[in-house]
Amino acid sequence: MILEFSVTNYKSFKDKATFSMVADDSDKSQEQNCFEIDKTTLLKSAVIYGANASGKSNFIEAFVTVRNIILHSATYSSATQKPLNSNYLPFEFDELSTSEPTVFELYFFVNNIKYHYSFSYDKNEIIEEFLYCYPNSKQTLFFKRNYDDYEFGAKLKGEKSLVKNVTDKPQLFLSNGANNRMTQLMVIYDYFKNSFFPIPFLGNQIDFVFKYRIAESIFEGNYPANYTNFMYLMKSFDTGITKIEIEKVKNVESDYRIITYHQFQHKDGTISEQKFQFERESIGTQKLFVIIGLLLAPLEHGGSIIIDEFERSLHPQISKFLLSLFNNKDINKNNAQLIISTHDTELLSKENNLRRDQVWFVEKDEFGVSDLFSLTDINGVGKNVPFDKWYLSNRFGGVPNLKTFNFKINFKHEPQTEI
Repeated sequence: MILEFSVTNYKSFKDKATFSMVADDSDKSQEQNCFEIDKTTLLKSAVIYGANASGKSNFIEAFVTVRNIILHSATYSSATQKPLNSNYLPFEFDELSTSEPTVFELYFFVNNIKYHYSFSYDKNEIIEEFLYCYPNSKQTLFFKRNYDDYEFGAKLKGEKSLVKNVTDKPQLFLSNGANNRMTQLMVIYDYFKNSFFPIPFLGNQIDFVFKYRIAESIFEGNYPANYTNFMYLMKSFDTGITKIEIEKVKNVESDYRIITYHQFQHKDGTISEQKFQFERESIGTQKLFVIIGLLLAPLEHGGSIIIDEFERSLHPQISKFLLSLFNNKDINKNNAQLIISTHDTELLSKENNLRRDQVWFVEKDEFGVSDLFSLTDINGVGKNVPFDKWYLSNRFGGVPNLKTFNFKINFKHEPQTEI
């Protein structure tokens, strides 16, 4: 479970920006939205708002980049430098920043033990990396690294020297350690692989990838949270779908055909089921198929899922309902976490029962630098404040700075009045 995530010098985040899922101890409202691990109270969900191009997607992509480097850096090579270079995306509107390292830092729980992990890198190599754990709340060093200079803690077991010697400059020691069966590092690696799910903007291409992953899981019979729950939600959202079947496309590896069924009324008034091509379903229904498949997995097993532009192609009532699943203690029994970026202000309405520490904003200044802050950072916001109305009236920030233009529609190529 995520406690805290910080990013420095990544895309529009020039300066260190820190996001926290640790609940504000002074706020005792909506306790069903929280859970406790090792005397630490965490939030089950959080929403991130901001104007277009403010940096919301950049922040979600930072989670994606962390996961990608951890899972794949063992395959990177200093001979090519390309894989790490493609993940080095520093702030570009400052001459100094373009050559400074990107830094990621995380606090998280795995099996009720807190960990602190960080790494920094440029286009060529990993510069610093460290991992601490906190059994019984005591800080214990596993390893820390500065370029090729390593220090190992006594509690870290396994072939430390061997892994050090095979770790190339663009590779993480964590990744190589897990690949070389260092059990304690495998636990961390598996967390990022199986319980840490950052999902970038679900455009057509990404929807396509996740759609067929979910179809494969249903076909193989190992679908998380089982097919019954999946269909319950599809029917609840008034899609008209009564059944879904998955067929394996012959002679094509990892390709599946999704077939939906709808009610068909005959002339004599009888009702039967009619096959329908999934690709002919509405964009909203196809998005629901993907979203439901993504959300049911952490709800069944636990973990954290982070989704960009959550509300896209979804009705506001559906977005509210899906968010409410994570804040429902009877449904979210494994304390899964949902973090989303969104423009949907309906999620801020009083009936949605969000706490102030669950609401975050991203703003970009005149120099293109994004800043991340929580509603708890803003003075004078009481518990009974209508968050949605105050946000839209720009009392919190994170909304477009619209200018009034003094111009007329010009079809004759006449000079316009300057702004």
